[in-house]
Amino acid sequence: MNPRRPQERESIATSWGHHLARAAACGVLLLICLGGLRMLFDARLPAKWFDCTAPLVFGLCTATAVLTSPAWRRRPSLPAARRDRQQTASTGRGLRWVAAGVTVGIYLLVVFGAQLRYPPWNAAPDWFVLWVWLKLIAAGSVAFGVALLSICVRRTKLLALLFVVELLLGAGVWVTNYNWPAWFRYHVWSIDYTPDLLGPLHLWTTVAHVAVGSLSLGVSLSVTLWAWGD
Repeated sequence: MNPRRPQERESIATSWGHHLARAAACGVLLLICLGGLRMLFDARLPAKWFDCTAPLVFGLCTATAVLTSPAWRRRPSLPAARRDRQQTASTGRGLRWVAAGVTVGIYLLVVFGAQLRYPPWNAAPDWFVLWVWLKLIAAGSVAFGVALLSICVRRTKLLALLFVVELLLGAGVWVTNYNWPAWFRYHVWSIDYTPDLLGPLHLWTTVAHVAVGSLSLGVSLSVTLWAWGD
C-alpha cells in the first residue's frame, strides 16, 4: 500500500475545497445581480432564480467548510476505512445513496416552493396543483429518507430536527397564504382566520421557511459528504 495515499487524498480534498470556494464567490456575485434585478424591475423570474440559487451557494459554502475542516483531515486512513466498509458494505452503500437522495429531495422542495411563491401571472390553475402535489410527494419521500437516516446514522439528529421545523413552517406558510384547509375547518377545528398577505405573520413565516430549508440542505449535504468520505 502506498503510504502517500492519505496525503494525496487530503491534497485532493483541499483542492476541491478551494475550487468550491471560488464557485461560491461567483455564486454570491450572481445572487447580488439577481437581487438587484428583483429590486429594480420587481420581476418574478429573477426572484424565482434567486430563491433557487441561494441554497446552492449555501451548499457550496457548506461543502467548502467540510472538505477543508481539520475533522475531515483526521479521517481514518484508507486501509482502516476499507476494512470498515467491508464489514458493512451493503448497508453503508445504501445509506450513502439515501443521504444523497435526501439532499437532492430537499433541493427539489426549494425549487417547487419557488414555483408556488412566484407563479406567472398567466399560469393555468393546473400548474399550481401540479407544483403542490410534487412538493407533497417530495416532502413525503424526504421525510422517509430522513427517518431512515436518523435510525441508522448518528450525525442526522440535527437534520431531522431542522426538517421537522421546515415541515411545520411549510404548513404555516400554506395557512398564511391560503387559510386552513376546508377539511380541517369542517371536521377538526373551525377556526375563524383571514390570511393577511404581506402581513408580519405571513412575511416572517415565509422567510423562516426559506431559511430553514437552506439550513436543512446544508446539513444534509454535510451528512452526504461524510457518508461518502468515511
